Amino acid sequence: MSSDLLIEQLSDPQFLLVCSRLFHEYEGRDVGYIVPRYIMMRSEESVSKVIDIENFVISAKLIMYTWNAAWYLRLPKDKKRKLEKDLEFSYKKIHSIYVKFNNKSLLDVDLDDKKVFEDISKLYEEFRGVSGVTGASKILHILNPRLFPLWDTRIKEFYHRIHSGRSRARRHKIGSAKCYIEFMKQIKYIISKILDVMSERELWTRHLNSLPPEVKRAYRTFRMAESPVKIIDECNYILITLGKQINSI
Repeated sequence: MSSDLLIEQLSDPQFLLVCSRLFHEYEGRDVGYIVPRYIMMRSEESVSKVIDIENFVISAKLIMYTWNAAWYLRLPKDKKRKLEKDLEFSYKKIHSIYVKFNNKSLLDVDLDDKKVFEDISKLYEEFRGVSGVTGASKILHILNPRLFPLWDTRIKEFYHRIHSGRSRARRHKIGSAKCYIEFMKQIKYIISKILDVMSERELWTRHLNSLPPEVKRAYRTFRMAESPVKIIDECNYILITLGKQINSI
């Protein structure tokens, strides 16, 4: 699939809804996303509004066990044993930076701002050191699912080919912090095009109503909604990771 076609398709809410519905039909790991996010939401809704470190560690481990399992299985035993402590240490280290982005969406953030670039780079690199390139995106996402997009190896490589061809973004290594921020810019562009046509609330309502009954029930039970960032990730997974072909709507 060409990059231009992918961006055009993902920017169409109707296509996005069809594609993301297929994700939930193909995948059986919804609970591996819902539960970690629910744990984080409970912390976010607490009186203190401060995410409990234990809740963060549990959520980060769950998302990696489910959606970064290959990385975890290859992890040496000594690193597995110290994973909780490493996650706790990293969270404490970046907390003062993370809170700057609390409750912000991707459209709220100027990714060309030098300070924003530096702060997101620090967040990404810190978790990259603990959980790898793929795991870093997933941990950042459960911290703020409206701001940080997810990727895996194939999605990362596909989008790298897109943004590495642009002169301003040409010189950077695949999987680097700059690469991730360029990926964020692409997802931000797609979201802006979607929200020109359909509100975020309508997008989620229509998506929820199209889900398989057991998945719909889970989201309603946990009173949780997916962000546009997550819905786009589901389509990236179907189109890029799995390589499924979907006719244009």
